[in-house]
Order: sequence, then C-alpha cells, then structure tokens
Amino acid sequence: AVGSVTNVTGTAPISVANGTSTPVISMSQANGTTNGYLSSADWTTFNSKQAAGNYVTGLTGDVSAAGPGSSTATLAAVAIAGTSTKVSYDVKGRVTSGTSLEAADLPSHSAALITSGTLATTNGGTGVNSTATFPTSGVVVTEAATETLTNKTLSDAAINGASTISGSTTIDTTGTVKSGAQTAAGNITILGNSTTANKLILNDKGSTNSVALKASDNLTSSLTWELPGTNGSSGQVLSTNGSGTLSWVSAAVGSVTNVTGTVPISVATGTSTPVISMSQANGSTNGYLSSADWATFNSKQAAGNYITALTGDVTASGSGSAAATLSATGVSSGTYTKVTVDAKGRATSGTSLVAADIPPLPTSIIGSGTLGVANGGTGAATITNNGVVIGAGTGALSGVTGTSGQVMTVNGSNQPIFGAINLASSAAVSSTLTVANGGTGAATLAANNVLLGNGTSALQAVAPGTSGNVLTSNGSTWTSAASVTNWAVPGTIGSTTPNTGAFSTLTTTGNVGIGTTSPQSALDVSGSIVLSDGNAFATNKYYSGGWKYKANGWGGHMQYFSTGGFGLFVNAQNSSGAGVAVTDIQALSVSANGNIGIGTTAPAAALQVTGQIVATLPSTLTPTGTTQTIDFATGNIQTLNLSSATGTVTLTFTNVVAGGSYALKIIQGATARTLTWPTGTKWPGGTPITLSTNSGAIDLVTLFYDGTSYYAVGGNNFL
Repeated sequence: AVGSVTNVTGTAPISVANGTSTPVISMSQANGTTNGYLSSADWTTFNSKQAAGNYVTGLTGDVSAAGPGSSTATLAAVAIAGTSTKVSYDVKGRVTSGTSLEAADLPSHSAALITSGTLATTNGGTGVNSTATFPTSGVVVTEAATETLTNKTLSDAAINGASTISGSTTIDTTGTVKSGAQTAAGNITILGNSTTANKLILNDKGSTNSVALKASDNLTSSLTWELPGTNGSSGQVLSTNGSGTLSWVSAAVGSVTNVTGTVPISVATGTSTPVISMSQANGSTNGYLSSADWATFNSKQAAGNYITALTGDVTASGSGSAAATLSATGVSSGTYTKVTVDAKGRATSGTSLVAADIPPLPTSIIGSGTLGVANGGTGAATITNNGVVIGAGTGALSGVTGTSGQVMTVNGSNQPIFGAINLASSAAVSSTLTVANGGTGAATLAANNVLLGNGTSALQAVAPGTSGNVLTSNGSTWTSAASVTNWAVPGTIGSTTPNTGAFSTLTTTGNVGIGTTSPQSALDVSGSIVLSDGNAFATNKYYSGGWKYKANGWGGHMQYFSTGGFGLFVNAQNSSGAGVAVTDIQALSVSANGNIGIGTTAPAAALQVTGQIVATLPSTLTPTGTTQTIDFATGNIQTLNLSSATGTVTLTFTNVVAGGSYALKIIQGATARTLTWPTGTKWPGGTPITLSTNSGAIDLVTLFYDGTSYYAVGGNNFL
C-alpha cells in the first residue's frame, strides 16, 4: 500500500522531534540509567571484560572459604572426634558418627570359631558340657519357616499404558513432558530462566521452522493483552487502548515532508521515500548492538570476589575449573576394622578389633559349621525334620521319625521307635472308648439299627420296625413309624410354615393349588412362579424335540431365553390333530438390554418395529367460537375444522410429551379463519404458516416438542 505519512513517532529509546512536518529521529547514548545506542567506547569496554567461566566467589556447605584471591578452605564438622568400633559415613566418604558394634552389625560366622564356653538353652544350645544324654526330658523338633520380606523400594518405576493421573497432582520435572493433544482447565504459565524469558514455540508441519511468542526479559509489571473477537478487515492493524485491550483499526495516513536522523541513526531520501538505518556498533563505531555481540557480552563473567586458590583442609589452584585435593590426616591408606576420626569426619588412625570391642551376639549370627555337644550344641549339621532327638553321649544327636498316625514306643533294646498301636494287645488298650474321646461308648451295637447321638453318653439305637416305615421326628427324638401322607388321596400336602396354610392342595376335581387351599382351576398359584433359563409358558402346545400342537385350535407361548430377554410367539390355527409340528411366529421380542422389537428378533433401539404402524384418528375438532383445546392424549394426529369458528381461533395444547411428534390437519371454512398458536411455537425463519383462504382448503402442520418449545413446519392447500 502507498500513501502519505502524517505523523512520525518513536518508542524509547528512539525519540522524534517535529513528527508532523519535518521529523528528526534521534537516540540517546546508553549508560547505567538511560536506554540507548551502544557507543564504540562502551563496546570496547564490554568486549574487554572477563570471558565467561565458572568462577567461585565463596564456598559453603561441605567446605567453607571466602574470596577474593587465595583463600583457606575448611572442611565442615560432621562428627565428634574419637575412636569407635562402628562408624557411619555419607556419600562423600566422611565419617558422620561413631558408636559401638551391635550384634546386627556382624556377619554370620562359622560355629567352628566357638572354642570355649557353653551355649545356653535360651540361645538354642544344650546348656551343658558333659557326656550326659540329651535331652533329659522332652523332644526337639525342627521346623521349616516361610519368610516375608517387607519395606522394599521400587527404583526407576515407570507409568505406562492407558493410565490416568488425577486429583490435585503436581508434576515437577526438569525433563520434557511429551504427549498428544492437551487440554488445560486453567492458565498456562511459561517461566523464565532468571536471565531471559522463555518462548511459546509453534512448529510448522515439520520440526525445524517455527513461530515463537516471547515476553520482554525485563517487564516492569504484568501485562494482559486481550485479542479482539473478530478477524478484522483486510489491511487493518492491531491497536491498543493503553490498558491491554486490542482492536482492529485502519492504518493512519499523512504527509511527512522530510525525515532526518541524528547519529547513530541515518536517513536516506528523507524528503521522498525515507530509508532509516543504523550501523552495527564495534570498537570504533557507535550503533546498534548485534545479537552475536549481545550473546558474547551476556556470557561474560559478572563482577564478584572470585577464589583463585584453596589452602588448609582442601587445596586447589588455577583459573576456571580446578581439581580440589583433601589434605592428608596422617593415617595410611588401607582397610581397618577399627578407626579414629576427627570432628570433620576424617579418619586419623586405624587399628584392629579386640575382644572387648565385640558385643554379646545372638545365636542367629552362626551361619556355618557345627557346634559340638561338648560346647552345648547338637554336634549335627542337620536333624530329620519333625524327628524326635535322641542323645548319644558326646556324639552327635540324631532324630527318629515315623509315618502319619504312628506313636512312639520303646523296643526290646530299650530304644525309642515309632509304630502302630496294637489294639488287640491288652497292654495297649483297655476298657471302652467313650463318646467324649471319639468312640461309641458301647461295647456292642444291634445289627441294622439306626444310631442316634446321646450327648456324651453311649449312642442309642433305633430298630427298623415294620416294612415301609420312615424315620420320623416327634420333636425330641427319632422313631420308626408308618408314613402319614397318602399322595393318592385328595387333601392338604405339607405346609409352608406350621399352622399357616397349605403348601399344595389336590382337590377331588383334580385341581392343584400352590399357596392356596381352594384352587379354582387346573393349576392355581398364589404367589410368584420362577422359571429357569430357556423355559416357557405355553398354550395348546408342548415341546418334544420341537414345539408341537396338543390339539386342534390356536396356540402360542412366551419363552425366556438363556441368553437374556424373552419372546412372545403366536401360531396359526391347527386342524390336523395332536402332535403336529408348530411353525412359530415371534410377534414380540424383548432383548437382554430391555429393547423391544415388533416384527424383528434383534431390536437395536428401545422400540423397533418392522412393518406398518397405524394410528386410529380421533374425532374431528370443530370449534364454535374463538378457542380450541387439543388434547393429544387422544392421538398424535388431530383434525381441526374451522367451518363453525366465529373468528381467529386461539389454540391450547394439552398432554404433550417431550420428544413427541404431532400432526394437525386444518380444514378451512367458507369464511377464512386464522389461528393463534401456543406460546413457544417456533417456525422456520420465525414466520408462522399462512393458512389457505379458499373454502374446504386443507393445510397440514407437523410439530416436534422438546419439553419447552414446539418446532413447527407447515404445508398449504393440499389438493
């Protein structure tokens, strides 16, 4: 686009004088309080500053030191100086505490190391040092155990698959979060890195080129830019109202006659087509600061008291990164079982453990070898599981086992063995085994009798009695008696609860009642009937390898399916006698999810009908005044004859249902009448149908009701 500039303005650090006539564009030189161009002298100063590096101004933490120049380094105190048999050290190798050894600190030892003393019975030993047979009483049984490990930590865990992180969860990571589409239910904040502001980067279809949005590195306050709500017109530009609200405006035009500039800004052809430029600043030229020089200057070292060398506990020298060396403490390098440390956690001497350094130990510390009988042990590396331990003087103990149900006895050599009890031996068994001890309490039982419990007393016996008898309870015991129910004689059969009525009744006419004592039909049920899967109610038909007629006449059945749902089947009239195969017609289907089908066995909706649906039309409505109520409960399709109306007829709809569709046939009278539709009736384009005016003309209006409004469409003058 071309035009005339009417006004020239500038934003700091650029300033413009005579902006509406002969603009003079200038820029101040930058200093500690003023933004502006970079002078060649300042460029030389900045370029000569210290190159970027990792310079230390002071040390804290594990080592303390203060600059500038060479500084004494002191290790931080981490422990109390002294000599300990057990020390703790951190990941930096510094001793942080010193205590005495505990039993849990020692590894498993071979029992061969124990050459003196006696292992007490409380610690799993024999407690004796002699040739006596062990044990003097009782038995020792070995036992297998199962250990359960707890308090474990999983490392390098990963969440993968179709997982969901929900709740008030904070993900704090210095890595990259990569995902598919993202939706944020709040503000998105892009933090700076304390030096520059970070960017919102939008890649093109590839991953090389992008467009980025970035805030100023040094905002004086928070800003919010509110974008306009439209796309604007071609050629328009964004303009701010000064408070952050942006809008589309047309670019201003004017008539500047001359543009000039002051160093370092230069202007060519200022009276016609001004070209404003600025040279790049260097050691001899004032001008703009290039991005390369900015990056160089920005990477230079900030002012500070830098340490050039370390002495004392840690020594180091040189510029930039230097290797730090711990000062020697006088102890020779090596492995020691006992060390002395100073207050800074450094080992100053190392020696070996002595007997006094070892605390009392549990027997669990013995992990190998065999403790002899002379030292209070068993002298055996293993004893048969669940075996009874047998002594052998000073020799190793042994175990004796048996099989399930055996007991320990003594053989002719006076040695303990396991074996079966000889019940036929009077020496092994005497008297009668009582009920309390698992027996019958009786020395003899009659043949073919039924045994009855009798508490802890001997069992009782009930004789069979007469042939055909049944075992019957009299409320306190059981007896053999004749059956009292004759299924061949009409009457009450059983009861649901004593004294509350018949469970089943057979009348003299052959009627059967369930839950009633007076059945009125062949089967009379008072209560619910529950069918198992696949069973059915049938009329004039039975199932035998397929449905068949019982007799001539009509038939049908209702069947519940094992896969869910049920069906209603009807059959044609039979005139071929009993046993003729039935051709089923499934008139109604109800699926497992509740869908109902008519004319289909697989309804895909709440109601699916295959075939015609016919509605019976209600009587024609003929208003005789100027109002008419249409009750759609009488039918979804209504007819309205205006031949007797005396003016414009106001309609009222009743018994409409949300989601329902309705139709209204309108017959015009000899005198053309109009209609006033109920409030909430909406038409295409907002214009109601205009009724035909000729006598007998027929118009048709269809309506859909959503619970609030009627959405209507009309057609005129059906011929």
